[in-house]
Amino acid sequence: FNGLTTSYEYDLPVGGDPNTGSYMIKTVTLPYVDNPGSSYDGTPQVRYLYNQITPWHYDKPGSLGTLTADTPVWRLVQVSTCMLGTAPACIGDTSESLTNYSYGASNTNPTYKNVQPVSVTRSTGDGVTSVTSIFTYNAMGRIESVDGPLPGTDDTVYTFYNRPGWL
Repeated sequence: FNGLTTSYEYDLPVGGDPNTGSYMIKTVTLPYVDNPGSSYDGTPQVRYLYNQITPWHYDKPGSLGTLTADTPVWRLVQVSTCMLGTAPACIGDTSESLTNYSYGASNTNPTYKNVQPVSVTRSTGDGVTSVTSIFTYNAMGRIESVDGPLPGTDDTVYTFYNRPGWL
């Protein structure tokens, strides 16, 4: 409408097959924002960063067996958003919003074998303000608790499942 366009840029992961449609979104650039009398004119943009994470599994179904590494998979590790202004000018300042996803130290602990996020940190681009939520999982890979961004455990939410795994 009114000639406004949103553009999308995709990236093929290393070793990816262009015929499988496995492209990952790299950037979303929104229409230009004109704020007369403000220094916050620009083209808001969202950027996505992915890394390969190695999943782990036990080599014998039905028993613990030996923990074995699988083929690495791509996971989202960061989302960067220019709330005001235009990238790259907003990168590293207070008008950038960062969301970082962590999948555990080297993903070698069996607890993280399903390459699920263990924490999410939201911060400003300059790193001055940040909050982190921490996730735990049960042996079946289901979310067990989320310790929200407030200090301490007062904002922790626990999830309980019955035997079939229903909430």
